[in-house]
Amino acid sequence: MQGLDALDLVIAPGEWAVDEFLKSHLIKIIMTVTSSHTAKDILVRYGRLLKKTADKSMGVAMYTEPFKQFFFECAGNDAGIVMDDVNLEKVAKWNAMASYTNSGQQCFSMKRIIVHQDIYDDYVECLIKEIEKLRYGDPTDPTVDIGPLGSRRILMMMEVMVADAKDYGVKIYTGGDKIDTGEDYGLFYKPTLVEIKPELCEDLSKAPFLWREEAFGPVRSITKADSLKDAIRLANASNYGMRAVVYTSNLNDIEIFKRDLEAANIYINARPMLTDITVALGGIKDSAYPSGCKYYPQELVYQKYIYDGTPTNLKDIK
Repeated sequence: MQGLDALDLVIAPGEWAVDEFLKSHLIKIIMTVTSSHTAKDILVRYGRLLKKTADKSMGVAMYTEPFKQFFFECAGNDAGIVMDDVNLEKVAKWNAMASYTNSGQQCFSMKRIIVHQDIYDDYVECLIKEIEKLRYGDPTDPTVDIGPLGSRRILMMMEVMVADAKDYGVKIYTGGDKIDTGEDYGLFYKPTLVEIKPELCEDLSKAPFLWREEAFGPVRSITKADSLKDAIRLANASNYGMRAVVYTSNLNDIEIFKRDLEAANIYINARPMLTDITVALGGIKDSAYPSGCKYYPQELVYQKYIYDGTPTNLKDIK
């Protein structure tokens, strides 16, 4: 851009960039696509910055730093509910795609699988078959289903989540192993399915890490529900509310799921990875701030209302 020092892309350490953006008077709006914890840390940093600008010369704190606008698209810990009136093979195939595509490194991946107790064992068997069909390796190979993890930190997090789950005495149906080639671009974690007993989810603060937080990698939990009401309770037992997915052929139950699930985007009997760019993705709870982020262009501009009474009143005031 002639005459201006401007960059549309800067690669820099995240903490340094955040501090620079917070201090700069040129930056009025900060938008991030990040974890909920990182978003909260940005707000804490901003609060500390505001505190440093307090002018108390008039006897009260007058903050000289102007407001910035923040909006965050954050994590998802989406529930996928499977009821006892669907085709198990078809839903299991879709479930595997929804959970492990891109090695599970998607905010709207299905992460907590909740299955009705009457078909639980049969469904687990179907799902394991689909998971173990997945091939991992070079993503440029068209026969490969799952590519590498994005960083060594993600690999470490998958190990931590699985190790923590084992401390609760969970059952690992498949996976649970890493593949480390020694290169940062050759890190894999085998597609993993971990059973978490529903009683472990009663107190969210004491639940396994894998249930409480987003597994941004190919590790998924599966939990048994004894009824529709129980499935909804388990799905809502989360600090996150980006999306929820339901598979059932009962039309009455569908209306209950629509009403009672605590998520901003609810997909009923949909093919996996479906997205609608005409609606906000953000979500509710800790999945977005502010809750239900609007469309990005609307967030990046401010509204200006203008009433021009010239045509009506000009002759009276001229």
